[in-house]
Amino acid sequence: MLDSINKNINDMLDILNLSLNSFNEDMDIFSFYSPNYNLNYLNVRELRNICLELANSLTISFRSLDLRQITATCTDENLQDIEQWIEANKNKNNIQLTVKFSKKEFLKDMLTKITNQANKNIVFFLKLDEFKNSISYEKIKKSLIINDGYTFVLLPFYNITLYKNNFISIIGNLYKDDLFKFLNETVEIVTQERILSITKKQKLYCNMGSLMDGILPDHLFFKELPIKDVTGIANHLNYYTMLLCLHYIANISAKEEFFIHGYKNIHLSEENTKNITNETVDLIFQLYDTIYNVHTQDKLLVTRNVLSIHLSSESTISEFIELVPELFASVNANFDSYVQDKVKSFFDKKKDLEKYIRDTSESISKQITAASDNLNKSWLTLAGALIAGIITYSSRGNIFILIFFFIIFGILSVATLKYSVWIAEKEKESLSSSYNHFINLVDGISTEEKEKIIGTIVTDKFGLLDSTIKKMKKYTWMIPIILSISLLILISYHLYSQPEKDEKNNINKNINQSVLIKEYVNEK
Repeated sequence: MLDSINKNINDMLDILNLSLNSFNEDMDIFSFYSPNYNLNYLNVRELRNICLELANSLTISFRSLDLRQITATCTDENLQDIEQWIEANKNKNNIQLTVKFSKKEFLKDMLTKITNQANKNIVFFLKLDEFKNSISYEKIKKSLIINDGYTFVLLPFYNITLYKNNFISIIGNLYKDDLFKFLNETVEIVTQERILSITKKQKLYCNMGSLMDGILPDHLFFKELPIKDVTGIANHLNYYTMLLCLHYIANISAKEEFFIHGYKNIHLSEENTKNITNETVDLIFQLYDTIYNVHTQDKLLVTRNVLSIHLSSESTISEFIELVPELFASVNANFDSYVQDKVKSFFDKKKDLEKYIRDTSESISKQITAASDNLNKSWLTLAGALIAGIITYSSRGNIFILIFFFIIFGILSVATLKYSVWIAEKEKESLSSSYNHFINLVDGISTEEKEKIIGTIVTDKFGLLDSTIKKMKKYTWMIPIILSISLLILISYHLYSQPEKDEKNNINKNINQSVLIKEYVNEK
């Protein structure tokens, strides 16, 4: 297929007597314009052959000074008109020629031969500079990273074989295997979860705006690039991979300008030096990959501090490149030391957290016990008051003393219990506030690990304390209700039994009076 592209384009250039460099190129169109074209260069029969090959992908426009013009795609039905126009104007000078070669139309024919097209994009570049320009901040999303799919880049005029990573394959004219078979192979695209995870971390800890949003160093990093590369593609890929890695390390960045805040503030800028070896970019990519694997915040902190030690406040990217091996070794050494300190700090904080959880749990348990004791005492006191009231009434029969006793007891009991509830709520609020404040202050322990240490013991006991306080509140209003019901029963009993007592007392009184009268008469 690459040979076919190469041959068709070369044939077109030969027939039109043009060179590749005289054409302009963008992602979709390969075009040429000449205000003074000599039709004598054209061999009509050869033009017919190439037109039949390229068909809808090729559009040719001729225009003479007398404004006679023909514009047509090179389809079979248009060929006769094109040939007639050329014959009619062959001896004229200053013919304007416009040639447009549509890459999309050309690829349509190729794509019909590719059966497995899911998540695949195919683009090709005829000019090397245009491909290099596509690897830029402004163009990369439109040219290479398309709809989160896998992109095959064809470079039919350049002596490379195959550069391949998890996002892009760059294929040159030295690739001799079956290209259609390669394009039909199932590709494993890096999951969007990884891309989103890294992008999310980058937005938390770095600020590069929307410059390269969603584009990772992974997109342009190729593990196996040639050491000697006459095309300059390898160096170009290495340079932009390095820039992307810096975007994911710097605090603030904009295109080729980076601000790093460590022990001191560093400003990195470009001075038009773009030579970077495969070994250097490998180290930079390893550093980026290590940072965004785990413990991103800690690793960024260490990396930025190390960079601020080795670089001056105003440094160039070239100076950074020269120091990469030393920086890489220093970052790893400092990170190992940092990790050891973090591990010790982690276990110390874990121990403190576990102790605090135990102490808090014990404090809540004491509050629950105190609240339960107050509740039980209130029940016992109420029962004692009822029994005492009944005994008092039975012995004296004075209902008014009982009413007064119950009212005073009810007021004192409610006031005491309300005060106990208030104390319990304040203690619970204080414990909860102190607990949450301490938990939030604990750093250096992941949320998952912190939740594992905390467990549910404290929240369960807070729930039990809440339940006990609610019972106390409920009982506070039950005291006057129970006392009122008891009083109503005793008053009803008193009112019911009082007439019988009065009648009995009157009978006894009459009997006593009769006895007294009888004794008086006997004495006389």
